[in-house]
Amino acid sequence: MSGKRPTLRDVAARAGLSVMVASYTFSRPDRVSEASRARILAAADELGYQPSQAARALRTGRTGLLGVVFSEHLGYAFRDPSAARFLAGIADVCADRGIGLTLLPTGGRLGPTDAITSASVDGFVFWTTAANDPALREAIASGRPVAIHGGPRIAGATCVSIDDHEAARAVARETLRSARRPALISFPAQVDQLPVVTTLDNVRSELPVTTERLRGVRDALAEAGIDQRSVGCHVLPENSRLLGREAAARIADDTPDIDAIITLSDEIALGAVAALNARNLTRVRITGFDGTPEALQSGITTIAQDLEMQGRRCAEIALGDRVTDSPIPWRLVRLSSTGSVSVS
Repeated sequence: MSGKRPTLRDVAARAGLSVMVASYTFSRPDRVSEASRARILAAADELGYQPSQAARALRTGRTGLLGVVFSEHLGYAFRDPSAARFLAGIADVCADRGIGLTLLPTGGRLGPTDAITSASVDGFVFWTTAANDPALREAIASGRPVAIHGGPRIAGATCVSIDDHEAARAVARETLRSARRPALISFPAQVDQLPVVTTLDNVRSELPVTTERLRGVRDALAEAGIDQRSVGCHVLPENSRLLGREAAARIADDTPDIDAIITLSDEIALGAVAALNARNLTRVRITGFDGTPEALQSGITTIAQDLEMQGRRCAEIALGDRVTDSPIPWRLVRLSSTGSVSVS
């Protein structure tokens, strides 16, 4: 074809069949005989023809792409181990089905909907966001399937999540078995989170995962007879090991009698352990959440959950599958969880 990109008409001519038969071969193969389909495919292979994504979308109403929406900055999807495991589950489904994956960041804040409005995708998966997220409302209004990891639970979308409340309650109970002076380090409670140092009773969250985990911690404290007004809480702007280390260092310096640090993620817990190691504080218990391989290897008591499976389920929902709404399992993993754990 001398540098010219082959067209569907070229394929039809090479096969000696009509353009309609060639079109149906790629868009509605059930309407083409096996013999004709074989001739069209052979001609396409000889010419190096590939049906364009746009043309396929016009013919079938499907783009062959799945959109994954992050309200965090896009780099977070690659830095955070839990987000990376979740994305791996989505990618597995896409690879199995020959579907492309499009990441749609909304810039770390609520408001922009351009990424959603202009997205040429068959469905959306949201990494947890707020109920008032305009991007979420735009995705639901598009009429395409929407799956949300972690919540919110909202009409027009399907939520895939463990019971964060009960899981956080279980791990906090474990922390408080031998602790009376705990502190808490939380990941963001708002979409556009600023660093906050306060007491637990003053923390208000608009993010469902944070809300439910904080509720679980509060319940465990109440059961242990500890007033949440006495529990210091550092709310971080990102789920970050470095920020967890800095927060734990400040807690240790400001509260000499601290005997436990409850964290809402393994990344924060790993940072906290590093800070306590640097101060040789082996008596302080630290617990995490998520069950990342490094946290488990480091001996941190945590909640294990299968984030890859949750990613797969979200992808299946967003691609239009009828997925049973069965509970997502989780389990408490009791390990050493002390500052004597060596974490680099």
